[in-house]
Amino acid sequence: MTEHRTVIAQFCDDFRQEIGNKFSLMGCYGTDLYVPQFPITLPKLCVFVYVRTPKENPFGTLTLRVMRAEQALATLRANPDRLDPAEEMPSWTRWLTMTGVLVMAPFHATEACDLRVQAETESEIIESGRFLIRKMA
Repeated sequence: MTEHRTVIAQFCDDFRQEIGNKFSLMGCYGTDLYVPQFPITLPKLCVFVYVRTPKENPFGTLTLRVMRAEQALATLRANPDRLDPAEEMPSWTRWLTMTGVLVMAPFHATEACDLRVQAETESEIIESGRFLIRKMA
């Protein structure tokens, strides 16, 4: 297991907050989305983002961005008060984790493209894997 900070992005059609601090992701994609033609407009495209850092290295700042090339399509800044845990953690704790949802509604693409999530911190930019949007063959 890595000792580095990590960002994981799950692209989906919709996100719903449930009772009891639960959530549901609808229409989850794998690594790519095939569309019948370009340009294409989706009513909504969501990204559930999971970031983690070793407990010895809490985030000082954290901004999440959905990127298409160098264009930010959606941005979410973490509340600084939530980045460093206020209470003592159990000795077995290895990671501090945060989650966030970025929503693009509607989502437009004029040609095949790659999306990725950037997590900008006080010291670095961490990127997720790429989500490919391609035309069906």
